[in-house]
Amino acid sequence: MRPKWEVVLLYLLEIGSVEGSEPLEGATQKGISRSLSIPLPHVPRILKPLLSEGLVVERKEHIKGKKRRLLTYFLTERGVRRAREIQEEAMEEVVEVGGRRLKLREVRGRYPDYTGPLSPILLGIDLGREGVVEHKEVPEWYRKVRKEALERAIMEGDFYVEEWEVAPLLALLSEMGYSHAKMESGIYRIADRSGREVMVAVGERSGFRPLPPSPLQTWKEACPGLEEVAEALYGISEGDLKALRKLKEMEDEVRKCLKINNPRECALMVYIGENSIPNR
Repeated sequence: MRPKWEVVLLYLLEIGSVEGSEPLEGATQKGISRSLSIPLPHVPRILKPLLSEGLVVERKEHIKGKKRRLLTYFLTERGVRRAREIQEEAMEEVVEVGGRRLKLREVRGRYPDYTGPLSPILLGIDLGREGVVEHKEVPEWYRKVRKEALERAIMEGDFYVEEWEVAPLLALLSEMGYSHAKMESGIYRIADRSGREVMVAVGERSGFRPLPPSPLQTWKEACPGLEEVAEALYGISEGDLKALRKLKEMEDEVRKCLKINNPRECALMVYIGENSIPNR
């Protein structure tokens, strides 16, 4: 098993937390602890020598969605070089995933829908059952709202999506005839049959455009019987696809809500994430 400090370096490389990049929640102490299953009190001790050796720098950064700035960690140029050396060595190590023994470099091929970093596997965390995102089929609502936007985005160049969307996105790309290479530093390379490539980043990143929200009409078409709620939710969320996903998950609750409330109130229920039906 690799020393934890090496795994932390590799993890920061895999998620793309390098000097000059956007601050990521996964590169905070809590994010490192959660992703690598290292007890939170141990994380500062592991990071201390990496900081003193100039492999990593720490800064208090504003993380999107967080109210206060958090200590965030970035690889320096020296740290990137060392992390790549570790990555090259680690790829030949034999690990156990989902009850199978295979080399680390073989994991992506065996589990093509797994979108997370490989570094946790080096600490004995088995991603074969719970961590691997399986998307054998593209959800119909997702296909309706994303296919046209995705085709336009690919023509325009590199773009980014949020982490939750990677699995259905890759499944939809495969359905559309695109192939994808393994993720490196939080970026996938996808290509059509002619070999034309575009890069897809996981999470907001400088130089990458967001995949634009789908038009209102596609939201309404994706929600038969809930068109008025979908329209209100589209306006409230400014087209945030997470809100539409939540609406699909809460369809039964929303239909009950509509019996006693207007569509906007039901849309607000979805947006604020409540699981109970609001009363008048």
